[in-house]
Amino acid sequence: MLTVFKLCRYPDRFAVPTCSLRLLLLIRHPVRLTRLIMLSVLTNHLAVVAAAFGVLSHLTYFIHGEHLTNIPKILPAVLFSQCTTVFFLNFFGRFPALAAVRLVLYATWAYLLGLWTSMIIYRIFFHPLRSWPGPFMARITQFHRVYSVRKLDQFRYLQELHQKYGDFVRVGL
Repeated sequence: MLTVFKLCRYPDRFAVPTCSLRLLLLIRHPVRLTRLIMLSVLTNHLAVVAAAFGVLSHLTYFIHGEHLTNIPKILPAVLFSQCTTVFFLNFFGRFPALAAVRLVLYATWAYLLGLWTSMIIYRIFFHPLRSWPGPFMARITQFHRVYSVRKLDQFRYLQELHQKYGDFVRVGL
């Protein structure tokens, strides 16, 4: 975004933009330039708020109990709220449809990044089972077990883990 406002100074004291024809069109239409700047600022603030909301939702909701069984209930609600947000941004906020979709997807990814980062930090440093021995990836995700049973010899893998880590082994969350 900073390159949009980059100017070259010539000896005759005229400022000439060093960008493409698109920049010249934006400068001719200050309303478009203002919307572009506002969208950039809104996107940056939205990413921080969405990531913070992801951390907050982990610390208040997802940290208490297993919620994998609630996915069929949560997923339709999330998709409905995203579609509704795109509609309201497009209809009431006068955002172009593509910009509204991009903004909602950007906020969704920022939320998920905040949520997953919070989950990983919690599982590595603050989980009650953090001191139990076992593979490092077993502390972070359940997909470690899926990866370990790919050869259909889970019993051998578990036996190797017991030989390596002792009688008690952490193999999941």
